[in-house]
Amino acid sequence: MYSVRSDILRKKITAVLTALVMLTGCTANAPVSSENASSSSGFSSESASSSSDFSSENASSSSGFSSEVSADGSSYGETQSVTGENDNVNNLDSDEMKVHFIDVGQGDSIFIELPNTKTMLIDAAENEYADRITNYIYSCGYNTLDYVVATHPHSDHIGGMADVIGAFNVENVILSPATHTTKTYTNMLKAIDDSGAKVKIGVAGTEIFSDGDLSAVVIAPVTEDYSDLNNSSVMVMLTYGSRKFLFTGDAENSEENTITADIDCDVLKVGHHGSSTSTSSAFLTAASPEYAVISCGMGNSYGHPHIETLDRLKGAGVKIYRTDLQGDIIMTCDGERITVNAEPSAADGASSGESKSETTKATTTTKVTTTTVTEKPVEENPVSYSYVLNTNTMKIHRAGCSSVSRMSEENKGYTNDYDGAIAQGYVPCKRCKP
Repeated sequence: MYSVRSDILRKKITAVLTALVMLTGCTANAPVSSENASSSSGFSSESASSSSDFSSENASSSSGFSSEVSADGSSYGETQSVTGENDNVNNLDSDEMKVHFIDVGQGDSIFIELPNTKTMLIDAAENEYADRITNYIYSCGYNTLDYVVATHPHSDHIGGMADVIGAFNVENVILSPATHTTKTYTNMLKAIDDSGAKVKIGVAGTEIFSDGDLSAVVIAPVTEDYSDLNNSSVMVMLTYGSRKFLFTGDAENSEENTITADIDCDVLKVGHHGSSTSTSSAFLTAASPEYAVISCGMGNSYGHPHIETLDRLKGAGVKIYRTDLQGDIIMTCDGERITVNAEPSAADGASSGESKSETTKATTTTKVTTTTVTEKPVEENPVSYSYVLNTNTMKIHRAGCSSVSRMSEENKGYTNDYDGAIAQGYVPCKRCKP
């Protein structure tokens, strides 16, 4: 049953893409007009028009794709039901939005607490981080994901999707038009199918939601060439009040150059983990962000973020934040002001300090409360403990790991219970591999 249902969903997506190619310019609400598709200027000041809304049109996308009806004619809504009810509980002020760039190593996962009590998840990193993402969201007080965006089929963005979707009530899913044949991708499709979530194909102009001064719209991919997975990334512009957040997946220069929407933003999630093939000078000039967030793994084999990208950001006067140096980056926005839980990183790659704000410390403290983890030993040498915990980054290290010497003392915890720490949501350091 699994393989059949997943194959059906995958075939549906493929069929939609074929139909899009054949029908471009023939549908009044086509998300990519011939004008947009042929545009090479790259960055116009005109925003992408909204085309549909989950809340009002039952997940029928502008492309004509309706995930509501299955291939056998039955309704997913009739055959699949979301488990439980939305009883999300959070501590947000009524006018606050929080954007969490979760530290998931060499991958992406962004959890967003919307001011209307709804939630959004963009990507879910490699599968090894699924529990970390799930526990992180639970710790924020949520059991429902209202909008889930899978930017593209690479495993460092969707590897944990199947497990995360299976752990929550999921209402709506936005998929890249690019498909894949990997087990990771088919597992995600099965989880989506089982969840009963409504599905949209994310192409330029697709509206994810609109609620007063709060909205999210897909601004890319624009073209219909989905052969390059990175450049088929679903790019989302999230607007709250006067502030804008641009999420880029792994989009590289070739996708950046196709965008026709206004990309002016306050916060830029830097494309492709800070690769030199992304965030071109032209793109950065058009976006003109105040803040940039790079999600990457410490000491990753790709050398991300590349110095060229850091130099461009530095030259533009952008404040840079990095998950490999600072752990979870949390931005709070009230529609006018944006505050961050950490100080910016130095653009040359050096950390400006691993210490976090009191907000982050409070958050992580609630997550790591356990009898197996102690505070800093008063009369014992820390080396007597087998493992050292970074309560900011939620990583567990061997006591002798070189990373331990760079940790702020106030962020250290000590334990001999490796399994207990893992159960609390800690992930092993990739350097010392405890």
